[in-house]
Amino acid sequence: MSGGLIGATSLLLVNYLVVRFLYDHKKLDLIVEDNADVLIENGQVRLERLKKELISPTQLESSARKQGFESLDEAHRCVLNA
Repeated sequence: MSGGLIGATSLLLVNYLVVRFLYDHKKLDLIVEDNADVLIENGQVRLERLKKELISPTQLESSARKQGFESLDEAHRCVLNA
């Protein structure tokens, strides 16, 4: 049990330090996090971007409905920010 506790504490500490370091270094953060992904451009769903982000078209449509869209046809542009 102590091994698991030590491992979990180590992971949390490393995560905290990485997040703090990236917060102070914006250029490095952009390299690590990459730029925002455009999922819909000019009304066209970019399936290759959905696949890269592991998002199904059904999930994207569900998110659009939560934002007040009846269908994806109404969306001109959709950007996924990291």
